[in-house]
Formats: sequence, C-alpha cells, structure tokens
Amino acid sequence: MGEHAPGFQDLTTLSSLRCGHTLLKAHAMAWHTYDTTFRSDQGGKVGITLNLDWAEPRDPDLPADVQATDRYMQVYSDWFAHPIFVDGDYPPVISATLRKAKLAMPDM
Repeated sequence: MGEHAPGFQDLTTLSSLRCGHTLLKAHAMAWHTYDTTFRSDQGGKVGITLNLDWAEPRDPDLPADVQATDRYMQVYSDWFAHPIFVDGDYPPVISATLRKAKLAMPDM
C-alpha cells in the first residue's frame, strides 16, 4: 500500500471508501451531463468498465467459507456494480463499514 502514486499510506479503509465513492459520483455526473446535454443531438451511450472478480467458497458446506466468499464478492465486485445496476446504494458489507466509520469519526 502506498508504493505507487499517489503514495497514500492510510491503513484505514476510509481513503479507499472515499475514492470509490468519488469515482461513482463522477461517473454519475458524467452520465447525467451527457444525458441532459448531448444525448438528444448525438444519440450516444455512456458506459463504465468494472474490474469484477468471482469467488467460490473453499468448502460450500462450511458457513464461514460461504460468508467469507459473500463478503469478498460484495467488496470486490458489488461495491461498484451494486449502486449502478441494483438500487443506487452500496452492498450491505460496504454500508456496514461506512456506518462503523461514521460512529468512530462523527465528523466524517
């Protein structure tokens, strides 16, 4: 962590959450700007490329493995896909992490 630019070494998850949130807001802003200003004249499309991953539980009969896989999928794929393609909100694992961070840092 922090090896490549910009070199931040924040050992909390806050910087990552802020970065992801800003990326999603910027994409939404670009989409809405295109939709309201240019789409009627240009007829184009706006898309996003997400780097998604897939995981399977090591042992599907172990609840801990199934839960770990679900958490992994929520963090590495659903974090960006869920707000865009599901309901506009973060998946439960990310929402819970944000709630805990806000409790720990009320000024966030």
